[in-house]
Amino acid sequence: MARWTPVEKIQDFVNKAGGEGPIERFLSGELVLVERDVRVSVSGQANGGVTYATGINEALFRADWQKYLCEVFGVSADFLSVMKLPSVRSGFGWGIAMPQGLSAQQMLNALKPRFDDKLWQWCQNLDRAIDLEKEARTTANGPYVVWCRDRVEADEELKNLSANDLTKRGTNCMTEPERIMLEGWFHWKIGGHLDIKNVTLSAGSRYSDGNVPSADWNADYGFSVFRWDTDYRNDNIRAREVVS
Repeated sequence: MARWTPVEKIQDFVNKAGGEGPIERFLSGELVLVERDVRVSVSGQANGGVTYATGINEALFRADWQKYLCEVFGVSADFLSVMKLPSVRSGFGWGIAMPQGLSAQQMLNALKPRFDDKLWQWCQNLDRAIDLEKEARTTANGPYVVWCRDRVEADEELKNLSANDLTKRGTNCMTEPERIMLEGWFHWKIGGHLDIKNVTLSAGSRYSDGNVPSADWNADYGFSVFRWDTDYRNDNIRAREVVS
């Protein structure tokens, strides 16, 4: 039986990786290797059975979100095939792709029938309520991607911290549009919902009245969009940290 030489193995690896560029990113730690089967389904798992394994498999992430954005919102996500993604951070196994031309209220309108009309929001139009000048990130200058922890429930590390506390700590927090987009993706992926026990404090956003948006899944009302004072803190109200 013929055996490969080390040189042949290295060349084969370079070819499969896509050439010199991806190899340099792998050697720098920006890219990581993961098992081919990146989806698991284990009852009770904190990530609801959806994960990109120990690191982000960029190719699968790009393909997954291109399909999601097209099927759910009718949005072309060709930008994902060419844009540079944020650096990988251990423990942040989910990504959120935010395309241009899709507002928070437009997302809610598209998701409502998919949620069997179970949607509650404290205001009629979220786009008019959110203060865009105070958003941590927007798509005004182009689409973007953030990584977040792959968990159904918001970050336990950030429980009992108000929005003002998080600002003082310099924590990079998820915005309300990002949280809505993540909810839609998770439901599209497995038919489930996020924050069924706790509430995501979207501390990367502010309403025009100065309050902080939030989102969770309520058994009675469905996907609930609410608000909290910037100084309010509670064990079950938790922000989600992101890498951008």
